[in-house]
Amino acid sequence: MKLIWRYQQFIKFGFVAASYNLVAYSIYATLIYFNCNYLIASTVSFLLGVVLSYFMNKFIVFSVKHNNYILIIRYVTFYVFLLGINLTLLHGFVSLLKANPYLAQILTTIIAALISYNTMRIFVFKKI
Repeated sequence: MKLIWRYQQFIKFGFVAASYNLVAYSIYATLIYFNCNYLIASTVSFLLGVVLSYFMNKFIVFSVKHNNYILIIRYVTFYVFLLGINLTLLHGFVSLLKANPYLAQILTTIIAALISYNTMRIFVFKKI
């Protein structure tokens, strides 16, 4: 029980990340199914996921009650950076490694999740 309490924030982050990534992946897969370009589908699903992620992380994971410009600027800056990483990885998996776009997005999401928690904890939601 002590271990769960110690890693409570990380466990919440994992739950929240899984939830919004499932929504974002569903949007991506739907757009791919309807013959949308995989980079456009990834961008659209990513942006919608970012909005959902902001509110879920803000209230559930990091328990931040205020909305201020610094928090929003940090969040947007982080996710613009992460979108660049996502699109680069996705393009590499699909174009260079000839991976299936569905699988490539899953791999890209896993890599992005590994980057996200500490970056958000330290850079985005730190005490202002």
